[in-house]
Amino acid sequence: MDSTEPDQLDGVTDAEIVDEAAAAGPSGGDPGSRVSVGLVFSAGGAAAEAWHAGVVGALHRVTGWDARTAELILGTSAGAITGLCLRAGIPPADLNAHRRGEPVSDEGQAIIDRVVTPYSEGRNQRDWNEQGP
Repeated sequence: MDSTEPDQLDGVTDAEIVDEAAAAGPSGGDPGSRVSVGLVFSAGGAAAEAWHAGVVGALHRVTGWDARTAELILGTSAGAITGLCLRAGIPPADLNAHRRGEPVSDEGQAIIDRVVTPYSEGRNQRDWNEQGP
């Protein structure tokens, strides 16, 4: 595949795949089926946490699916923080907006104010260790 082409799988773009999945709905199009969704978030520091927020925000925006409804959420390090934020009830759009420094809903802000992570504390709150060991 030429690097200038959009992401494609067998000639189908990512956007077409997402559109088809969204049209099929959560049951995959079969009225009698039930889909269980589990999320696994990786480690990777603040960059990974921002990536996770972007992914769950985009999933919500494009498909309408709310990552807070996943039956199982697992994560390591930054991924655990993302999982905690979702399970605490922060809406996906607010999680994404917060990581981008944009305004969030009143509902999201009320939860964010109660959730403190190593990435939200700021460097000055850890000045007790600036001198080193």
